[in-house]
Amino acid sequence: MHKLDEQKDQYSAELDETLQQYKQLQSQANADSDEIQRNAVTAASSRLQQVYGKRFDAQLLRDSQKEISRLADPREADSSIWEQLRLASLRAEKEASYKHQSRETTPPAR
Repeated sequence: MHKLDEQKDQYSAELDETLQQYKQLQSQANADSDEIQRNAVTAASSRLQQVYGKRFDAQLLRDSQKEISRLADPREADSSIWEQLRLASLRAEKEASYKHQSRETTPPAR
C-alpha cells in the first residue's frame, strides 16, 4: 500500500509539472501569435502607406481594425453584421409569410 501511495505522489507530481509546462507553452504560443499578428499589421500598414502615399490615413486603418476585431469577436455575436443580416432575413420571411396569410384569409373584392 505504501508503494502505491509513493507512485501516486510521483505521478501526481509529474502531472503537475507537465500541466505547468503546457500552460507555459500555451502562453508562449499566444504571445508568439500576437507578435506575428502585430508584425503582419505593421507590414501591411507600411505597404499601404507606400502605395497610397499622402492619401493613406493611419487612423482610418486603426479604426477599421478595431471594428473588424469587434465584429469577429464571438462575444459580440449579437451585434455582428452576420447576426444583423440573419435577423433581417428572419424579419423579411415573417413579413412575407404574414402577407401571404393575409391574402388567403381576405375575401375577394366584388
